[in-house]
Amino acid sequence: MSKLTEHNYIEWYRSNADTDSVKDLFWAHPFAIDLLRAFPHVLIMDCTYKTNMYDFPLLEAVGVTSTEMTFSVCFAYIEREREDNYSWALDKLKGFMGNNMLPSVIVTDREHTKIKVSLERSSTTVQHDFKPSVFKELRGFVSRNALNMIVCESKRADYIGLDPLACGCVVRRTHGIPCAHEIASLMAETKNNSKVKVHEDTKLTPFSSNSTTAAPFTLPLTYFDTYWFKFPPVERLFLYQITELTSDSFNSAILPKLKHALSLTLLHYTPLAGHLMWPPDAAKPAIYYFPDDGVSLTVAESNSDFALLSGSGIRDAAEFNPLVPQLSISDDKTEAHRLSAHRLSAHRLSAHGLSAHGSSAHGLSAHGSSAHRLSAHGSSAHGLSAHRLSAHGLSAHRKSAHDVHNANPSLAPELTPCFDRTVIKDPDGIDMVYVKHWMDFTGSSDTRSLKVLATAVDKEGSSDFVRKTFELSGEDIKKLRDKVNKINNEAGESKQLHLSTFVLTCAHAYVCQIRAKRVEANTTVEFAVGGDCRGRLDPPVPTNYFGNCIGSVIAEAKASDMIRDDGVAVVAEKLSEMIKVLKGNGVQGSEDKMVKTIAMLKEKGHVMLTAAGSNRFDDYGSDFGWGRPKKVEIVSVDRTGAISLVESKDGGGGGVEIGVVLKKQQMEVFASLFVNGLEDL
Repeated sequence: MSKLTEHNYIEWYRSNADTDSVKDLFWAHPFAIDLLRAFPHVLIMDCTYKTNMYDFPLLEAVGVTSTEMTFSVCFAYIEREREDNYSWALDKLKGFMGNNMLPSVIVTDREHTKIKVSLERSSTTVQHDFKPSVFKELRGFVSRNALNMIVCESKRADYIGLDPLACGCVVRRTHGIPCAHEIASLMAETKNNSKVKVHEDTKLTPFSSNSTTAAPFTLPLTYFDTYWFKFPPVERLFLYQITELTSDSFNSAILPKLKHALSLTLLHYTPLAGHLMWPPDAAKPAIYYFPDDGVSLTVAESNSDFALLSGSGIRDAAEFNPLVPQLSISDDKTEAHRLSAHRLSAHRLSAHGLSAHGSSAHGLSAHGSSAHRLSAHGSSAHGLSAHRLSAHGLSAHRKSAHDVHNANPSLAPELTPCFDRTVIKDPDGIDMVYVKHWMDFTGSSDTRSLKVLATAVDKEGSSDFVRKTFELSGEDIKKLRDKVNKINNEAGESKQLHLSTFVLTCAHAYVCQIRAKRVEANTTVEFAVGGDCRGRLDPPVPTNYFGNCIGSVIAEAKASDMIRDDGVAVVAEKLSEMIKVLKGNGVQGSEDKMVKTIAMLKEKGHVMLTAAGSNRFDDYGSDFGWGRPKKVEIVSVDRTGAISLVESKDGGGGGVEIGVVLKKQQMEVFASLFVNGLEDL
């Protein structure tokens, strides 16, 4: 053994525990191992006897080069010709080769059955890495080579997350094997679906009768739409508490009425039943509706705790994901809308996990609603702003929903949506300017993809994030306003600030976020604010316009300014200035706005602060016949990192609910800062 070490051989041995004598010895030269790794395809093995005074059989492995020359790979003295001895030596040999370089052909003497048995055991043993349930359907049907590649990709998935750009998708292209970001998506879906039992997946089409049928059409995108269509959708979840709810009552009474009401609604809001598509011959995407198009509805039962989900305390962010339907998105086609209805444990209904998807304000902020409660709640599928179906779509049809046989699909004229895209004036072709910038930003061979941008949380993973709801009362808002005015007066400032509930709420929450995350003082913090521009354009857009009409403004500050004692006043002033820009020429589309947006997305090392939703949307007024919601959550903030804003449940007190998703330790710090900051007012 000392000679092996002296001549740089690699050696392993194992000894008898009782006598401390060597019973098996394996050795190989590094040069031979290099040859083996270069030519791993054929191995010849044989045992030789009577070569030593201890009568240990000598096992030799020989490789074959591409020119059919042979070379010695390794040797092993084994105590006996037993399966255990052969397996030990072969395991040492396999350790040099790696799981991706196992030989295709192994030649042994036909009399050496023990070698063959050991090899068979080695090739059929399920490795530890292959034991997780995710491999259950693959074991025995997929080569170990492929399984090893999947194991490697699954380990990459832990830090790649859902981001295809970071993934690179090499093994998908070269071997047709799921890559890291696909595995991350599968694992998240598997985890989420473990609490959900799907009873029905159906498609709801617009109501049709002998006199009324939705006709095919194409709805062009304006520059408001092409600005937002790459941002992730906003996903709202409405939780309703219904006492004495059973499976029978849900399936026989509630579900048929819900389907009928939705079908009636789609007759008027037909774009929701269509698809966002980008045909090869089209310069930009558009919404297309064809006969038989419809909205996907998933009906499921969940064992999630309704009391927990509808509360305001700390909850795992992932608890909500199974209740939110995911839009089907490909490079050239995207669903316009998708719904789900879940019956929760303790006979409670999350009805409907009506999660509205779209880009109308989201990645950045969701904004205003009209007198008819048309909201930018989800621009159905990237670029098309969806009116919340409750307002006045589904709500307007609630009475007819109580009579499933009622075929009257009429809607009051003032509530009928306007689809006329000519009301958005774009003489400079800003819509195509935005499209070109998005195509350049994508930077891949498929620049026309409709897939949304991956968020920072997508890349990082969200398994350890928690959600909590905070609330500011009308009195808290007044105290914040007084504090900001006092600070400005003491500083000798005479600026007229726009200190709305939105501005003051975001200012307080943003300062708490920066401090809770312990952002370094020299870090750049980006703010993005959006607003409803229908009444601000010239000429104004009708209040019943169905489409995206959300303008945005981006500004920045240093974290050092935010963590000062007067940080709330600093942020409030910054947000106030941004709102004023939106009220002025900031509503118009411009190439400069898109250039700034792309630069913000490309910048690394900065922090982005945004808000989804609004305290003016009246989400708690969404009564589908079951009363007001017990809780409204904007689930998508756990991916975007935004805070969510919803008016308080009482409705009349001027308060606002703030939804926050952070890592648990950060959340504890945030909660302390949030409460203490109000006590100091």
